[in-house]
Amino acid sequence: MTTNHKEKLDPALLRPGRADVHVKLENASEKQMIGLFQRFFPESKVEDARQFSNQLPVQKLSMAKLQGHFLKYREDKEQVILNAPELLDDTVTGQSDMTVAEWLHRTNLSSLLEGFRK
Repeated sequence: MTTNHKEKLDPALLRPGRADVHVKLENASEKQMIGLFQRFFPESKVEDARQFSNQLPVQKLSMAKLQGHFLKYREDKEQVILNAPELLDDTVTGQSDMTVAEWLHRTNLSSLLEGFRK
């Protein structure tokens, strides 16, 4: 189970036997940003990953937000780097404003787009 508000959960959910391991997921460190870049672009140089991460504040962005950025530009690492400042724009809302075509593209299901058009 996951939650953003552990303090609001019924204590019965957190008792031993129900939730034995509790892990706090923090925002991305520089090492995590570099690692995620290299996971999406394994052939890239570490300098590319550093160029990306150096544009962003440490411990301010979630791994999920970073992943969404990588999925959006997954075909072009230069676009990932060039558009890194998009991640700092609080007006960019995310998947709720995403078209079906964009969602299918990000999830690598573009072949299904024609079925949605019908």
